Amino acid sequence: MSLRSRILVCTAMAAVLAPAIGHAQAASTPAEPDVIGEVVVTAQKRAGLVQDIPIAISTADGETLQRAGVSNVTQINKLMPSVQIQDNGGGGANLYIRGVGAGVRNAFGDPANAFSLDGVYFSRPVGPSNVLFDVQRIEVLKGPQGTLYGRNATGGAFNVISNRPGHEFGGSVSAELGNYNLREFNGAVNLPVADKLALRAAFRSLRRDGYADDGYDDAKGDSFRISALFEPSDTVSLFLSADYATQGGMGSANVPVGIGDVRSGPSSPANVALVQSIVAAKNTASGLVNAPFGKLCTAVSTAQGVSPLCANPYGVPGVGKDGYVDNTVSGAMATLDVDLGFAAWTTIAGYRGTDADTRFYLGPVSQTAASKADQTSLESRLASKGKGPLEWLVGGFYLKEDQSYRGYIDSNDRALAGSCLSPVVAGTCTALVVAVQNSFSINWPDVSDETWALFGQATYAWTENLRVTLGVRRTNEDKSSLAGTVTTNLTTPGGATTSSYASVGSVSLKSTDYRAGLDYDVAKDSLLYANVSTGTHAGGLNSGTAGILPSTYEPEKLTAYALGSKNRFFDRKLLLNVEAFYWDYKDLQVQGLGLINTGPTTTTVALRTNNAGKAHIAGVEAEFEWRVVRGGSLGGTVLWTDSEYEQFDVPGITGATSAAGLRVLGVPEWTVNLAYEQRWDVAGGQLIGAVRTKFQGDAWMYYTREPANFQEAYALTDLDLTWRSPRGWSVTGYVRNIEDKDVLLQGYAPSQETGLVWAPYQPPRTYGVILRAQF
Repeated sequence: MSLRSRILVCTAMAAVLAPAIGHAQAASTPAEPDVIGEVVVTAQKRAGLVQDIPIAISTADGETLQRAGVSNVTQINKLMPSVQIQDNGGGGANLYIRGVGAGVRNAFGDPANAFSLDGVYFSRPVGPSNVLFDVQRIEVLKGPQGTLYGRNATGGAFNVISNRPGHEFGGSVSAELGNYNLREFNGAVNLPVADKLALRAAFRSLRRDGYADDGYDDAKGDSFRISALFEPSDTVSLFLSADYATQGGMGSANVPVGIGDVRSGPSSPANVALVQSIVAAKNTASGLVNAPFGKLCTAVSTAQGVSPLCANPYGVPGVGKDGYVDNTVSGAMATLDVDLGFAAWTTIAGYRGTDADTRFYLGPVSQTAASKADQTSLESRLASKGKGPLEWLVGGFYLKEDQSYRGYIDSNDRALAGSCLSPVVAGTCTALVVAVQNSFSINWPDVSDETWALFGQATYAWTENLRVTLGVRRTNEDKSSLAGTVTTNLTTPGGATTSSYASVGSVSLKSTDYRAGLDYDVAKDSLLYANVSTGTHAGGLNSGTAGILPSTYEPEKLTAYALGSKNRFFDRKLLLNVEAFYWDYKDLQVQGLGLINTGPTTTTVALRTNNAGKAHIAGVEAEFEWRVVRGGSLGGTVLWTDSEYEQFDVPGITGATSAAGLRVLGVPEWTVNLAYEQRWDVAGGQLIGAVRTKFQGDAWMYYTREPANFQEAYALTDLDLTWRSPRGWSVTGYVRNIEDKDVLLQGYAPSQETGLVWAPYQPPRTYGVILRAQF
């Protein structure tokens, strides 16, 4: 029996037997008020109870996000083990669900998981980093959402729902102070202007010193949002919202992996010594000259004979202090809801603007990028009302995006013959190996993208307990690259060469996605479901061609099979949801440096997207919540996965490297999140204590298998204690990452200049206090 068959059969047996056992036991248990409440979500483009929706969904409300320290989308993985977040180096986030995602690092790439705020889709990775304030809840849908969410929802969807204006005056303010000089301030105020009109304004201000000694991995940003709710009648409502956010600081810290304390500055003696030893070994292996007294140099033939060429020593101008993030994101949206009696009509118009300017370092290599993106979108849909056997939803979607991207990559290997520019220690020189390429500049083309889609989904109650769901979406997309150029400057021991490549092109894409499923009420609080669905990650354009390499890349496709069960037992004191899944991943898209134009004396290198192969990801995810005692709740998620690249050629400058047969990057076999919360009534108020821990098994963080890209199993634990006054104020003390464990956030290919892997890490141990008042 195949792996897919074993997973589905075992889960089906558990899902069928567990509801019957739990229901029989629950019948004899007296009802008590301390039970698990209902959670309403809009995951299926209509309001519904999460336990009644036959797909895997994880949720977290605003209070949970604040107490867990989730102020940035990159921290969601603390609460949801199926979510992995990577830093894209420019202040943005690349989102992965159960191993499916995309590294978006230029204008040609698109996210593989849909992210939206109040129903407006975000096409660029910078936007999600600045919206998690004044949030009602966040919903994460697992598995392709090709029918209702469409393109670029291959692995799932992230929905952020903000707090809407209400018709009562009120609000809140909070201040968080912590180590690393953390200062975060949040506030919101709700203003009922008239019987039919209410306004809400919210803000967040964040400042924090860097986790790294050289100042990197800091935080600096301000966010604002203002919204209005106008309800002229019982059947019509208009929701308006506008937001603006700035993001600054030095940016993320990419440090050499495996040197002890990864948060020490890049110029520390331990780091310098490590680089010296690696470069020395690399020179020796290449037959190059090692100058006396530790001078690590490259041999250069000159008219005067063989002379050592010493480059900048690592850490002095190598990893400079000039890294920065200067991003601005803004948006506006309008949602019109009209009750037509037989159906609810919803129209959402949105605009998103991104202006990003960043510089970050991967070792001595600095990458500077300036990009702008303007996105407009419109979605209109009809959703049935009533209690008949047929429930349906139909709609249309349109998106237009225009981008400009200007990137420059400099490996900082500018050299002077015969001497060191700035010795780390008197009499010594740490030189970077000058092998094939020392620096190159890229000027990317502008990109325009226009997408439209028609979609529909219907659920029919075949019997009182059995329902069948069918959905389909047709998407058309046109992309064009407008008069862009790629220029590469090469510096080699033999001299300098310059090449350029003009890139103009367009591509039209069409895709059809579907969903088919059955769900059955085994008992009053037990649902069994099975479905198959597809998702499409858009294809697009590349900078040029080299030989038979195409100037375009194809869409990647994910077909997902799921069998699951959602249950509440013991008079709703125990919640248990289980899903087994098998995801078939084809035409996998991977970004990497590659040659796009070669000749006798010229070479052009650019960041390309290639269809690298196919993979499968299979597993079982179980989510539970148990009201153990009055005021006490134990919850968690257990995720087991089996994943493999079946065919996968990782692109690179010197050729492709096969990763076939290896596990999917960043996906461990086991991930476990556990949390216990206890509430006590004390002196008219409430004392709330919580402990959360995350265990993750061994994982490789990059496609290839350098030891530095291996993250061994670890556990991270957070604690918080809250006193909530009956007068509406509260104080919370917390410690996060008690173990002070160094955990890789993601992996990278080894640097060609040093041979080292440079990568970012998750935050170290942090602690602080949150003061909050409601009025």
